[in-house]
Amino acid sequence: MDSKQNLIFALSFIVLTVVGTLTHEVGHIIPAKILGYKTTLHYGSMNWEHNYTEYTSQLRKKYGEVANAPESEIAKLQELITIHRKDALIILLGGPVQTLCTGFLGLFLLYRQRSSLKKTPFGLSNWIAVFLALFWSRQVFNLIVRFTKHILNSKNSMFGGDEANISKLLNLPTGTIGIGTGIVGALICAIVVFKVVPVEYRLRFVLSGIIGSVIGYLMWFELIGPILLP
Repeated sequence: MDSKQNLIFALSFIVLTVVGTLTHEVGHIIPAKILGYKTTLHYGSMNWEHNYTEYTSQLRKKYGEVANAPESEIAKLQELITIHRKDALIILLGGPVQTLCTGFLGLFLLYRQRSSLKKTPFGLSNWIAVFLALFWSRQVFNLIVRFTKHILNSKNSMFGGDEANISKLLNLPTGTIGIGTGIVGALICAIVVFKVVPVEYRLRFVLSGIIGSVIGYLMWFELIGPILLP
């Protein structure tokens, strides 16, 4: 039975690593679509068209250099850049907001289940709530990965991804959002694991979670993802 439970836990984390990655990117795509941009989904990212780059190319073709363009057209370019900056913040926020809202949904479900957690056996609905709440682990995982890469190679930035870019757009120190959400995420994960997950499952759940997440990450980002969504 223990081996079966370990396998179920590990497979669950493998699947949720992929699902969490894709839903996070969809979180970027939805506001981008609403704002009228064309988007492309990749296995670990999404692209959206930048209107100002196309207009910049048009000006260069027409005038050789952007600086040679009439003031009215340069002003239009600046307007497009300003709009892009505002839209970029909304689109960048979409991914983390989606992930964290999923985590909050899990916490809400656990809160609703609190009265029955110690009275009835830990069932499927409880596990679903636990896995949803652990979407917050993305914030912790990102910090660990970035710190590790920086330690191995100091040329790698200590902070990166959506959180770093959001911090820059808000004129905050680069690590502000990443560290803040990482600390909150670590606290939430600790509470879920050590206060909610029954003690008889806890060690197997944690070990299977680490193994499953690593396998899921490597399978999706190194093997399957680049083939299905290059």
